[in-house]
Amino acid sequence: MLILLFVLLLPFGEASHLPVVILVLLGIQDMRRSGWHIDDDSRNFVWIAGALVMPLLLSATGAYKITETLITALIFALYSFAGVYVIRRFREQMDIKLMLYGIAGILLFWTADALLQYFRGTNLFGWPMQSDGITGIYNRNVWIGYTFAHLAPFFFESLRRWAVKPGSKWAWLLAIPFVMVVMLSGRRAAWVTLGLASSIYLIWLIRHGDIKMRHALVGIVAFVVAIGASVAISPGLEQRVQTTMHAFSGTWEAANAGGAHRLEVWEGAWLLYQESPITGAGAQAYDPVVFDRGYTSAKFGHTHLYGLDVLLSTGMIGFVAYMAAFFFLCFKLVQSIKSVQPTLPLWLAAVSIMFPLNAHWSFYAPRPASLLWMLVILAFAVAARHRKSSVSQASHPSQNCQDKAECPRLLSQC
Repeated sequence: MLILLFVLLLPFGEASHLPVVILVLLGIQDMRRSGWHIDDDSRNFVWIAGALVMPLLLSATGAYKITETLITALIFALYSFAGVYVIRRFREQMDIKLMLYGIAGILLFWTADALLQYFRGTNLFGWPMQSDGITGIYNRNVWIGYTFAHLAPFFFESLRRWAVKPGSKWAWLLAIPFVMVVMLSGRRAAWVTLGLASSIYLIWLIRHGDIKMRHALVGIVAFVVAIGASVAISPGLEQRVQTTMHAFSGTWEAANAGGAHRLEVWEGAWLLYQESPITGAGAQAYDPVVFDRGYTSAKFGHTHLYGLDVLLSTGMIGFVAYMAAFFFLCFKLVQSIKSVQPTLPLWLAAVSIMFPLNAHWSFYAPRPASLLWMLVILAFAVAARHRKSSVSQASHPSQNCQDKAECPRLLSQC
């Protein structure tokens, strides 16, 4: 339930940290009762956490914003501690189906609310949409498209489980309004993230025979219809798509304008990185330091590229550690595909939120970081739960695959 509360509180700023604080307190109580130890299921997560936290602490020695850097390191450390507890606890008792359906239910409510905002002008709470896209439950913040894109694997997996139940094949149609919200949010980075995540998930389903090719084609058509409908009903969205296409015209000026001045942003970040290439400039150093140095013509907030943000903030040391952590998550994702494991949606969400080319958030901003940490934690927790279930099923073969919605053809034991 704390995981669902976390998702429910995502649009409300720092309130989403509340479930994590509760998890930390529960972890302290558990540690006092059973002692502190790192088990096999938590060891890799602790390694990932160390790769993200330690370079941040090191960068504080020369950070431009030492207070913000230390606060960010503290937040990362709290999520790391909470993660160890979640993995240990959820390995023993975790209702994955409740988690998936719960997250899908929240996303569907937000979908209806966002579309109501688009067609009526205000959502259920009376909040108007912004000039450059719908915001829905996020009010004045334009993050709904990004959140939907990163939570898409959870949503699609819940639809898959629902669709295999008798008389529920229509469940996949719910993907159409979901995709429309991402498109109407007007965030290009969200479009790219959703496209990549959807493609990998669809390939996984086809590869392991969970859906037939003709059904996959119907899904692709529905996806295209959702995109086409979004463009058709939104002149502003059509203009945004055309502007984006100018980025491929071949000139620096057009590429910079088509990419919302991303090239100028990245050039400024690179110049600032060169001032402290080993340990970095600390968290949230980009703005206003880059502008004050004269590296950019305006204040752009952050680097708009995760990999570059890590490189600037924690130097080459932090960047190498970050890439090692990212490739480990990629390894677990590929392993899930090859081993026909139902953990793929979780690893896919974790990889998408850690992707070095993400251009929409600052890697070290507290709110985006909370979603990043929770998705990584859940991937390790569900993998631990699956590993224990696999051992149990191997010991009791007669109990395998009793629920076809859980593992229709996606477990090697089935």
